[in-house]
Amino acid sequence: MQKQFYSHIIEIDTFIVKIESSNFSDAEKGSLLSLVEHSLHTKILDTILAEFEKEEDKNVFLDHLVKDEHDKIWKHLGEKISGAEEKIKTAAQKLLEEFHKDLEKALFS
Repeated sequence: MQKQFYSHIIEIDTFIVKIESSNFSDAEKGSLLSLVEHSLHTKILDTILAEFEKEEDKNVFLDHLVKDEHDKIWKHLGEKISGAEEKIKTAAQKLLEEFHKDLEKALFS
């Protein structure tokens, strides 16, 4: 997984272990991991962008994101969104729970 600004607070290792220990082909495992990573990224960005009240704040966030400026992202989030880290964790956990359920169905059907 590429290091993202939220990587230190999102735990996907259990999901990775489940996929790696499955009977899926290497190509399928890679596709599943890629799907999870992209879906998480999209969900987290959607969650954050929905919290900003001003378009200018969204643009500042996106500018820091494009430049991969993690410290500036967190500073901006801390100034503009109350409980940003917890909101990111909650959104990610909900999505990962759905992926775990879907994976269990695929493995045992």
